[in-house]
Amino acid sequence: MKIFFIDTLKKDLFFAFSGRIIGTFISVPLIIYTIGTNNFLIIFGLLLLITVGISAKKWSFKANMKNVSIAGACSGFMGTLTGIGGPPMGIVYQNSKSTNVVATLNMFFGVGALFSVIILTYIELITLKDVFKSLLLLPAVIVGIIIGRTDTVKNYVNVKFKKLILLICLICSLLVLGQAFISYQN
Repeated sequence: MKIFFIDTLKKDLFFAFSGRIIGTFISVPLIIYTIGTNNFLIIFGLLLLITVGISAKKWSFKANMKNVSIAGACSGFMGTLTGIGGPPMGIVYQNSKSTNVVATLNMFFGVGALFSVIILTYIELITLKDVFKSLLLLPAVIVGIIIGRTDTVKNYVNVKFKKLILLICLICSLLVLGQAFISYQN
């Protein structure tokens, strides 16, 4: 059983990382040409709106090689471009057993985010000074991980909480799009 779990984890990570790398590289030209413009805000808002729509539709995707690769690419693209790369992977794994998903997603997001940071540093969008400053957030991340593993938090996170998060994301995407369109008017 344990060997099957490790093989599944490795296979999922291979396809997820392959997609993540492709998605990250696809996002680079878009970042270079749109950062600091209203076009960037529109892309950000639309990606968030699409993600909310897909999440709200409750479509069921099987976590197979093709879907994990596509979700990895979308996650790399969105994560590098906007900093929000979780939804595509969450959508693919939403009907999977948590024992299989937690280890896969932790490794995927840890290594994937590091890859995005390396690429963003390489294209000089962020500096090493920025990277070191972000390490000051590490204690809060560790506290969040510890709190997230408590039974109280695990029991609190439910379907109603998901609906609240989707509503907040919907409002945020509309605000970002509104800001971009208002800026175009000026």
